[in-house]
Amino acid sequence: MSKTTVEIRYSEREIIAIRIRMKWSYSRIGWFLGRDHSVIRREIIRNRTRSGIYDAMYAQKVADSRKKKTNRAKIDTHPYLQKYIIERIRDDRLSPEQVAGRLRVAPPPELVGVTISHESIYLWIYNHARWLCQYLKRKIYTRRQKRYSRKKQYRYPLTERISIHQRPQIISLKERYGDWESD
Repeated sequence: MSKTTVEIRYSEREIIAIRIRMKWSYSRIGWFLGRDHSVIRREIIRNRTRSGIYDAMYAQKVADSRKKKTNRAKIDTHPYLQKYIIERIRDDRLSPEQVAGRLRVAPPPELVGVTISHESIYLWIYNHARWLCQYLKRKIYTRRQKRYSRKKQYRYPLTERISIHQRPQIISLKERYGDWESD
């Protein structure tokens, strides 16, 4: 009885809250909503209040805040780091490799203990601060494919292919050269 959607909607959270107050089991709530009991149990444990009470509005707020935190770059969440990177690339004309290295060796006081890789800097520039590309040494506005990365494979169909079932019977006797697999 599983649903195709993974996320629990607010209306389902309201039903869960009501059914918990009615002392329904996780299995019964899951059956009623068409979800597995483990999904209901996980929802209640993750999104309950500090006092242990499950409230639909609180659960929705907690789930929404958790959803917003995903996939954010360190540079976007740290304003001092962003300012440092922009100043080093724009004013000092350093490459992202040099910026990452200097940050690791001699960080400013507000960035002590903060490190970032040059790849993360490149990704941030190409996705969020494309205007910084003009200050890069090579001024490339798009990333190139790495030299030894996987290359696209082309498949050429065999037009005159003959099925193994249509081969002559003399081949299965293996009396001639070329009839053996190693040949």
